[in-house]
Amino acid sequence: MLYVALTRAKQDAVLTFPERWDKANRRYLKDEAMSMFLRSIRSYLDVKRVTAADVAEAAS
Repeated sequence: MLYVALTRAKQDAVLTFPERWDKANRRYLKDEAMSMFLRSIRSYLDVKRVTAADVAEAAS
């Protein structure tokens, strides 16, 4: 299904994944939080952290 979505995108495809907080090491897990499918194409992705404020700003 991911392949179909990526090959049908006209311009950009936006893929999301949740960040996870690692309490033991007091840090966010970024690449480690990705699914194995996204990790397998990681070199082709431009990963950006988007906050609720970013989304609200883009909507206005």
